[in-house]
Amino acid sequence: MRTWRNEQITSYLIIMNTDSTSTDAHPISVKDAANRLQRAVASLSASLTPISKRLEQLEAGAAGQTRLEEDRQKLSAELDTALAETKAAKQAQSEAETHAAELKSREAEFTELAEETMKEMDMVISQVKTALNKT
Repeated sequence: MRTWRNEQITSYLIIMNTDSTSTDAHPISVKDAANRLQRAVASLSASLTPISKRLEQLEAGAAGQTRLEEDRQKLSAELDTALAETKAAKQAQSEAETHAAELKSREAEFTELAEETMKEMDMVISQVKTALNKT
């Protein structure tokens, strides 16, 4: 692309240099100079059209890239939030499991105490019955 531009610029300079001098050493009329200038402007305009279109495409691509970057940042923030929520949920689950294990341990302890109490009460009732039967 750069070589094409350099060749185009060189050819414009040659055209302008050739057009600005007369081969038979006669001065150029204003009308001829204006016509040559119009041709040079038209030629330059025609060659700038593809460059202008390419620039528009690049600018559109840059705008699309900007939107993609914004979307990436938004998704990254959402992912960070989701990861934080997942970590908090795992922490809460771990705490709930620890609490449940503590409750089971207490339940087992209370069950054991209740069984011991029942045995002791059965023993006391048995002794009371024995004592009542002896009298």
